[in-house]
Amino acid sequence: MANMPISGTYPNLSANGTGTSKYIPTLFSQKATVKHYDMTVCGEITSNDWEGEVTRLGDKVIIRRTPDVSVGDYQKNLDIAYETPEDSATELELNRGKYYAVVLDDVDRIQSDMALMDMYAEDAAEQVVLKQDAEFLSDIILDIHADNQGANAGKKSGAIDLGAVGAPVVIDADNAIRFLMRMNQALTEQGVSKVGRWVVLPAWFCTILKNTDVKSALITGDAEGTLRNGRLGTIDGLMLYESNQLADYTDAALNVTPIVAGHKDGVTWANQFINAEVIRLQTKFASAIRGLAVYGYKVVEPRYLALGRVTPDLSAL
Repeated sequence: MANMPISGTYPNLSANGTGTSKYIPTLFSQKATVKHYDMTVCGEITSNDWEGEVTRLGDKVIIRRTPDVSVGDYQKNLDIAYETPEDSATELELNRGKYYAVVLDDVDRIQSDMALMDMYAEDAAEQVVLKQDAEFLSDIILDIHADNQGANAGKKSGAIDLGAVGAPVVIDADNAIRFLMRMNQALTEQGVSKVGRWVVLPAWFCTILKNTDVKSALITGDAEGTLRNGRLGTIDGLMLYESNQLADYTDAALNVTPIVAGHKDGVTWANQFINAEVIRLQTKFASAIRGLAVYGYKVVEPRYLALGRVTPDLSAL
């Protein structure tokens, strides 16, 4: 930035000026700008029921399912048929990892007027969670039950349009709430519990919702009726989460967002360990901070999730 203009022969006293006196110093603030991070949702919408079993040892958990028991009609003197119910187990593998490693020379550490190591560590922890969240939301859509997606979704009705490849649903203020109710219907037709359901939405969908009657506390079920901590209230029993981590893609020249609804029991998440340490480097006068997170997640009940393919009506934004 240039110095304030000077009229006539008055001397330039600034340290940044052309003068030699340098009476006016240049100051560096000891406070960095506040860095904002995207909100993350994976911890809110998953179950961690099996996390305690893998924090001590092992790289895999075999998760056993409750089988369906058949019920038959009875008649007098009927020879009863017996069965041994079973269902396939699923596996939660701890096969994912994220790391960071940052070095700081001793000269820089001593001469800097800021706690650089603390700054680096705080940012690294946030970046790890953001990477995990984006990866998680991209992966789980691959395992959603076929009856809970597409233009003919619905285990019983087969008539719920949740958007298909090449034909996403265009969302506007007139159909935004109705679309969420469709997703909820797909879950209901699968017998998913109404308690604990959620949906993850992009920012543009939330903007459209806020132009509808969702602002009414009677619809959101929220006495405050305001957006906070990445959550709106509830619509039709769905807790709404806002996220920038949903991976948009282009389909037939349209920008499409895959949105996911479900129940916490449909997906499990486990952190095996999170390790962070400061070390001295042997070949340098420097310290390094490094961290490692080992974790895993698994769609354990594909029918407990639903997938919508949507694109915004730009006039509704």
